[in-house]
Amino acid sequence: MRPLGEKLDKLLAPAQEYYRRLPKRTKEGMHLLKDDVEVISSYLDELSEVEDPPPMAMCWMNEARDLSYDMEDYIDSLLFVPPDRFFKKKKKKGRRKKMMIKKMLKWYKQVAFTAQVSEHGIMTSKIIHVNVPRLPSKPKIAETISEFRIYVQEAIERHNRYKLHCCSNLRRRTFLSTGRMLPMPYEETDDHVVIDGQMNEFINSLAANDAADQQQLKVVSVLGTGCLGKTTLAKVLYNRIGMQFDCRAFIRVSKKPDMKRLLRDLFSQLHQKKQPLPTNCNELGISDINIRKHLQDKRYLIVIDDLWDASVWDIIKSAFPKGNRGSRIIITTQIEDVASTCCCDHSEHVFEMKPLDDDHSRKLFFSRLFGSESDCPEELKQVSNEIVDICGGLPLATINIASHLANQETEVSMDLLAYTRDALRSYLWSNSTSERTKQVLNLSYNNLPHYLKTCLLYLNMHPEGSIICKDDAVKQWVVEGFIAPRKGKEQGQDWMEKVAGIYFDELIDRRFIQPLYINYNNKVLSCTVHDVVRDLIAHKSAEENFIVVVDYNRKNIALTHKVRRLSLIFGDGKYAKTPENITKSQVRSLRYFGLFKCMPCIREFKVLRVLNLILSGHCGDYDPIDLTGISELFQLRYLKIASDVCIKLPNSMRGLKCLETLDVMDATRVTAVPWDIIQLPHLLHLILPVDTNLLDLVGNLSDSVIHQWSLGKLNCLQDLHLTFSSTSPDDHLETSMEVLAYLIGGHGNLKTVVIAHGSLVENTVVPGASKVIPPWYRMAPPPLLQRLEFSPHSCCIFSRIPPWIEKHGNLCILKIPLRELKMICIDTLGGLCALTALSLYVETPPIQKIIFDKAVGFSVLKHFKLRFTTGIACLKFEEDAMPNLLKLKLVFNAIPPMGQPFFFRMGQVRQKVQHEHGTAVISIEHMPGLREISTKFGGTASDLEYASRTVVSNHPSNPTIKMQLVGYSSNVDRSTKQKQQPDDILEEQPDGEYDKRLERSADQRISTSLESNLRLDVPGISVSV
Repeated sequence: MRPLGEKLDKLLAPAQEYYRRLPKRTKEGMHLLKDDVEVISSYLDELSEVEDPPPMAMCWMNEARDLSYDMEDYIDSLLFVPPDRFFKKKKKKGRRKKMMIKKMLKWYKQVAFTAQVSEHGIMTSKIIHVNVPRLPSKPKIAETISEFRIYVQEAIERHNRYKLHCCSNLRRRTFLSTGRMLPMPYEETDDHVVIDGQMNEFINSLAANDAADQQQLKVVSVLGTGCLGKTTLAKVLYNRIGMQFDCRAFIRVSKKPDMKRLLRDLFSQLHQKKQPLPTNCNELGISDINIRKHLQDKRYLIVIDDLWDASVWDIIKSAFPKGNRGSRIIITTQIEDVASTCCCDHSEHVFEMKPLDDDHSRKLFFSRLFGSESDCPEELKQVSNEIVDICGGLPLATINIASHLANQETEVSMDLLAYTRDALRSYLWSNSTSERTKQVLNLSYNNLPHYLKTCLLYLNMHPEGSIICKDDAVKQWVVEGFIAPRKGKEQGQDWMEKVAGIYFDELIDRRFIQPLYINYNNKVLSCTVHDVVRDLIAHKSAEENFIVVVDYNRKNIALTHKVRRLSLIFGDGKYAKTPENITKSQVRSLRYFGLFKCMPCIREFKVLRVLNLILSGHCGDYDPIDLTGISELFQLRYLKIASDVCIKLPNSMRGLKCLETLDVMDATRVTAVPWDIIQLPHLLHLILPVDTNLLDLVGNLSDSVIHQWSLGKLNCLQDLHLTFSSTSPDDHLETSMEVLAYLIGGHGNLKTVVIAHGSLVENTVVPGASKVIPPWYRMAPPPLLQRLEFSPHSCCIFSRIPPWIEKHGNLCILKIPLRELKMICIDTLGGLCALTALSLYVETPPIQKIIFDKAVGFSVLKHFKLRFTTGIACLKFEEDAMPNLLKLKLVFNAIPPMGQPFFFRMGQVRQKVQHEHGTAVISIEHMPGLREISTKFGGTASDLEYASRTVVSNHPSNPTIKMQLVGYSSNVDRSTKQKQQPDDILEEQPDGEYDKRLERSADQRISTSLESNLRLDVPGISVSV
């Protein structure tokens, strides 16, 4: 009930306009209501501390929460008055001027007044009718407040009558797991990945390159009951052996899979780009996608996780050619018949997982809790071993309870371990591995602080198998009011989003959610929820009426009419409907996934704060989806729309005064973006596709309005992400870049600017197409800018580093395409004191050797990616260069032959570079902080072997260089959402979570839109670009 108390404080603030307008008696009633709310809130907090409260207490707690929601909605109606909405009807000849009221709402009143107006130069008196916002009448406010006081006092009386205070004598949370305020970065070594001898043998058998295996497709199944670590083993396999294959994909199957989307996901990963289904596709889109044709001559790796039905396998396998080249398909399942069927009854291809043995279980537990078994105090070893034995070798149960113990405020003690052991003994009554794990998770959940419980329960809004982006979850938690604002200077949105991010990391640290994409700095950027955890939070959510999930493919539980958070999972159901008994006017969060024809009327959700739409349409649907009703959701704070069909936004969104996030980047096409969004006063995050000239977006604004926006006076915009179509005319793109420079130049609040190209296949870059140089060299830099990214495929390129970047002390992430790389560019970038991630995409390789030494700078750089779209450069990384670098990635499209000259041709000038025996083109000296070095070359397999021996020189103290061959194409742009990409299942590029939606990581794309007069000449090799 904390958000209600905060809003009452805000309403009762003497400076509040509404408070000053209220009569004294109403004010007194509000103060008394606040006192009663504090009482009922304290009772609710006490009961929430009881483990497994009795049904009577649960019923009272749910009633108290419902009452708080009703009061909060009413307070919001007093704090927020919708803007005046009316427009003038065009004056017709011979008729006097009139005003038209677009729509009468209950909070408007019509006022008539006489005014002097001029018609044809003659002043006349006219009666003008206008709508003005009004508060409910003062007697109505007093009456409603009195009613709420009665309801609250009745709830208090029931609490006393039921003697719920006696519940405090029941078992309470003796040890509340509050955790650290700043969780440590996620470490792979801490995860529940325990590879024993049997698993190692299985992994090696898949990685073997026997001649017999090279001639056939091999399907293997990982079989085991729930919570034994099948998915974890599959991830390890995918990560360890994936680089041996030409293409790969990791797809997740649920009990009731959406086959159309599953196959689209598979197609997208294998093609390494987001390609829409053809218009003549069948229901599943198999025949025309032609996965078989794409895989026919390739060696591929496919992981199919959590398969439940052999019939689903029959559909999926039809997309795979029998082929040769030693391709692998790995399937995880709990069903023995499914495992056997997928392997064609070859029992030797079925790997059966079993619980961990005692040694590996203890290793997992002690390493998470104490660092190692040897670091555990001797007096604690016996009770610790008893806890390990109770967990029964179940990895998820073992790591979860160890994480629970590790997150205590105080040091681990005998009392804490004994309490946990006794609690586990009373909980664990089932022999089912899934049930036993769920019971362990339930114990950990009951001891979570309330704020983590709320955040974890909210993840139930997402369907089974979803990839949950940390950035999205954090924003939604803040909008929902789960984060308590802090009094003082740091009580703004920025601070609350940071706290929400810490909560997300805590849930990762406690192993309630599983990390999926991890950046170079071991920060988790997205996650999934294990099926057992999902079942737990679904049960808890239903108990508290926290979230109602309506799944068209599953039998739904009895629904209450009071729904506050609603998740509609309709999929491809053509006849799905929202249950009629749900009162839509009380829903504050809505997530809809399904056909747009089945979507409920948006206008009916009057108090909606969060709206997340994932819309789809059948092939042949060309009419845009009408979403203009969004303009009437005056309390909306978060809006995200993804769609594979065209959508129509409202013509005006100025009325959405509370909107903080607007994200429509995943919409295939938007008819028009309302220009007035840049005037929304609380807009923080703006993510938009721009299909036309950006000047059209702001063409209706006056110069003074644009100037005020650029100074940050009209909004608090912090993040700006725009995607431009690569097929847009050059003059449109150039004009858009000019307008954008004017808008963001000197903006006082901007922290992130990302410019990307459209991700559709029709947006591929045409070879030889010209690129626009953004006129940003004289732009006044946004003083708070921390992240600047330009997609190398955005048809924009810089001839040099803009001068203002050199003086920017806040810039942390820079991703920029350059025409040419010179040492002066390196010197400029090396002086950026806050730069931690740098990605350079260079069109023309430098003639001179590029040397990175201690004097250059880059003192805090942790990730460095350097990619040349043509040719190869001579590079040298000297000792102590980039002292904090963790990851180095180098990408080239050629390999120079040993002992032969190679030339760079620039116009009519031909420069010669000699690669001599005993010298390396790329030299990497001792860099002790490096965790990973990877290089990619264009060429043949024999070239790659040659490059590994001669082209790159690595210091023995550095990590082993991971080399990979890249097949370059002249007309394909390999871009996709990163959430679908196969090569980053366990690790995501450091350029940010939005990369997963903007484009595929650059080292797995091919950009060939270079100047036609550039050519790399190598005797015997000619690579045209």
